[in-house]
Order: sequence, then structure tokens, then C-alpha cells
Amino acid sequence: MLNIIFGHDLDGYETLITSHTCGEVVLGPLGFLDLLEVRLGLRGIVENEPLRTVQYLDCLYQTDDGERFYSQSLRTDEMAVARTLLGWRDTWIEAGWNGQAQAEDSKRIRDMADVELLSKTTLSPGTPDRLVAVFNALSKVNLPDIEVELKDHRESFSYLWQAILGQLNTIA
Repeated sequence: MLNIIFGHDLDGYETLITSHTCGEVVLGPLGFLDLLEVRLGLRGIVENEPLRTVQYLDCLYQTDDGERFYSQSLRTDEMAVARTLLGWRDTWIEAGWNGQAQAEDSKRIRDMADVELLSKTTLSPGTPDRLVAVFNALSKVNLPDIEVELKDHRESFSYLWQAILGQLNTIA
């Protein structure tokens, strides 16, 4: 059994206790994501945010018809707009957005959905995309030898993390 002690602020945590317990590891979100990717045979990709920002900027330009909610700002400060909208996109994906929009959704969401459609083939994966891949893999593969002890309330984690924790043996 592998016991994961998991909390928001535990990435890079080093205990002062000298007697370690075999089969126990303390991890934050990035460390736990890396471990899950390895255990599930997923190719963990080192994220390059500047590259992702440039890739997203290209998607913004390709979908911009001059009438997008971001069109005017894009002409003023393209990198800041790309960085901001990529941040929105990543936050929304981690919160459970599937990248699609309905006709009754706001223009902003419909515009972002158009960019997302294009970005699916051109944007390098970020943390939310990696979480989606882990969630999808856990739907097919069981990891019964992992037990997760939460150091923070389950509700304080993002939608995707809560969904992943729901697929594992988790102790509050």
C-alpha cells in the first residue's frame, strides 16, 4: 500500500522527522499529478508556459474575425491578452468546463469555445489537461494500492481534483 499525504501546499515539502515510514510520501498537487501519470503510464509533459502562451496567441489570431470580445485588446497588447485568456481557459478546464458552448451562453464563452476547438490540436497540455488525462485513465484503471490522506478539505480542491480523489481510496 502506498500512502499519499496530500495537501495544497505540500509540493517540495521536506519533513523534519527523521524516521520515515516505508510506503508513505508527502505530495502537493504537482507531485501527486506526476506520480499518478507515472502509475497510469501517461506521458507527463513538462509544461512550458511561454510556449503555451504563444500557441494560444496563434489560436486567438486564427479565430479573430474582428468581432470577438478580445479583438480590440488583442491589437493593443497581444501577449497580455493571450496570457490572461489562457489562464481563464485553464481555470475553466480545471473547474470542469468541457470546452464547448451552447447558443444561449454569453458571447464571451462562445468565443472562448471557438478558440478551444482550434487549440485542441495545437496547444501543448497544461496542468488542467494533464488532470483530465489522469481522470480519464482512472475511469479505466483501478489503483487499489494507493491510499490518499487529505491535509486540506476535499471541497477546497478544484472540480477535477475532487473527481480524481473520488476515484481513489481517500481518507479525509
